[in-house]
Amino acid sequence: MSSKPHLIATALLVSLLAAAPAVSAVTGAAGGVETAEPQFPESTVEGEQGDTVSIPVALDANGSTTIRIGEEAAANFETRATVVDTDGDGEVTVTLDTSIAGRTSAEHYLEARGGEVREVEQRTELLESRLDAGEYPLELGPGGAPSDTAMLSLAEGPEPTGTPRVPLCRATLAESTADVASGGTAELPIRFDGTDRVRVRIGAADAVGFEATATVVDTDGDGRATVLFDTEMAGRADASSYLSAEGGDVRNATQHSRTLDSRLDSGNYEIALGPDDDVRAVGSLYVTEGATTPTDSPTAATTTAGDSPEGTNTTGAGFGFPVAVLALTGAALLVRR
Repeated sequence: MSSKPHLIATALLVSLLAAAPAVSAVTGAAGGVETAEPQFPESTVEGEQGDTVSIPVALDANGSTTIRIGEEAAANFETRATVVDTDGDGEVTVTLDTSIAGRTSAEHYLEARGGEVREVEQRTELLESRLDAGEYPLELGPGGAPSDTAMLSLAEGPEPTGTPRVPLCRATLAESTADVASGGTAELPIRFDGTDRVRVRIGAADAVGFEATATVVDTDGDGRATVLFDTEMAGRADASSYLSAEGGDVRNATQHSRTLDSRLDSGNYEIALGPDDDVRAVGSLYVTEGATTPTDSPTAATTTAGDSPEGTNTTGAGFGFPVAVLALTGAALLVRR
């Protein structure tokens, strides 16, 4: 009997045994141990406006990848972060708070369970309201070469019953203290990092009898703006008349204390950045005694009878030109006689 059939059978058996570990590894990956590349276990993630939606991510042996949510051109919202599997189980759930997403720095609305999100960055301008209902592309991996894609579908949700607390964050005072003489204009430099606006509060009504707030916007995108605070008009007129900004814009300026009868008293006025329940930076404005406000206005010079204004020609003390002409005429008549 020829040994050829035995050789063929042996070769097939060896091939099957060699392939067995590879099949097992693939099965293990499907069971959630790890994947060949980072991927979304769900091709569509659904939620409603205002919800905190959960986005499952399966990671490979590297234990990290980049996630992109939204797309600037298509959805007017885009944020990116690095997803890290800190417990080594190959699974991380990224959570997105759609009630404040796009309205503040991304670390406030993007978090993770079973891992971490790092290097969080919003790539689009801040939104004035919550995310619109619609579809937002999801992508894993480096830009231009994603390992997987999916879609976040947001349905219309009920209108919020109250105003959600939107943290205005990562803005600081460049200098913690400022000084100005009463009646002068104080300069309060602000530095922005990862946001383009912040709420500023000057004073406290219950402590110093004066309080004003405004939203300062970094309109030129250089990360800086200087608030100008006119202490001559502060408290005595509309807040927009004494609060302005260089390198930015002041919006929604509001005074929260009674109208003052005179300019600000000297003293220490607190400076706070962020909502009252989430102050991110605090400083002090020291208003010192200023010059007394003048009460008399200059008046024009006057002349009295008999005085000659400078540059006017006169003949004789108290006599004008007509009297001189009459005198000369009389003298001429006497000569003719």
